[in-house]
This record gives sequence, structure tokens and C-alpha cells, in this order.
Amino acid sequence: MKKLICAAALGAVMTIGGAAYANDTMDAAYSNTIVVTTADGTVLNYYFNADSTYTFTAGEAEGGGTFTLGDGQICLTPTGGEEACGPLTDGQGVGDTWDATSVLDGSDITLSITAGR
Repeated sequence: MKKLICAAALGAVMTIGGAAYANDTMDAAYSNTIVVTTADGTVLNYYFNADSTYTFTAGEAEGGGTFTLGDGQICLTPTGGEEACGPLTDGQGVGDTWDATSVLDGSDITLSITAGR
């Protein structure tokens, strides 16, 4: 179950950041929470760190790994898993909410950046 949640979320969170604005969005992400809501209502909270690591929680499940930014995309590598990459969206900040499409399964998702961790 934990692996399934991580995989679903991995596709969802790919749309944060931005080539020209990656630093702005990631700066907002570092001290705040990226909230991903999947089409089935699953809510995942992602916590990105300036040292290129991240953790997430989804109910009782939790996990983490590392991420990289470059070439207009963000790539997440969960601990013990395979890297997955997706496109970036420009300049999101605290309080922003936006719709996106999961790169894993094409489902609709909603992302937001909320203040604090």
C-alpha cells in the first residue's frame, strides 16, 4: 500500500517548480507543505528540503527520497525506488492552488502550497 501511494503521488507532485522560477517555487516549498489531492480524494503532504531530499505522508503511510531539478523538469527518486520525472510549472507560492495531470496515469490532481509544515 505504501508503495502504491508513493507511486501515485510521485506522478502528482511532478508539476511543482518551474524552469525560470524553480528557485522561487522550491524556496516556498522548503519551509512549507506541498499538498497533493488525487482524483479519488487521497491527500498527500510533501515536504521538500534544500538538501535535495523530500518526505511525504499519506494517512499512516510515509516515505521519502531525493529530488533533482533541471531541463524543465523535477525528478523524484524514492528510497529504494526508481527515478520518475515530470514537467515543471512556473512560480507557485504559499497559498497557490492549481490543477494538474498525473504523469503516471493521466488522472486529474490538485496541488497547493500551504504555510508551514
